[in-house]
Amino acid sequence: MADVKLSNIANVTGTYDSIPTTLTSEAVITDMIAGLTIVKVADKQNLASGNLLYTITITNSAENAFENPEITDILDPALIKLVENSVEVDGKAAQYTYDDTTGELKITLDTIEKDASSIITFQVQKV
Repeated sequence: MADVKLSNIANVTGTYDSIPTTLTSEAVITDMIAGLTIVKVADKQNLASGNLLYTITITNSAENAFENPEITDILDPALIKLVENSVEVDGKAAQYTYDDTTGELKITLDTIEKDASSIITFQVQKV
């Protein structure tokens, strides 16, 4: 599979304080890998109290196995923290590392075979 990168920027033009103005976004770089997808959803749109459950689904419909996958998810430590021992991969307790200062959560997964998925869940709570 070729390593292809998509680079995309957006521009906006208009008049600001009687001055013609153009703004350009930073480039967004996306790796174009056919057949590998990742989707993250939350079980609530608003969190007033209690826990929030995140679900990450990685699907491999590519030609080959996806080997050595590792998820890195940055949880905003000013707003939320990981609920200890809540990380599961495919319904089973998972090993992970979590830095409560930076909010970095890392989860190493087993190989995701062709035409298979891996479902990762974990809970967070307000700080």
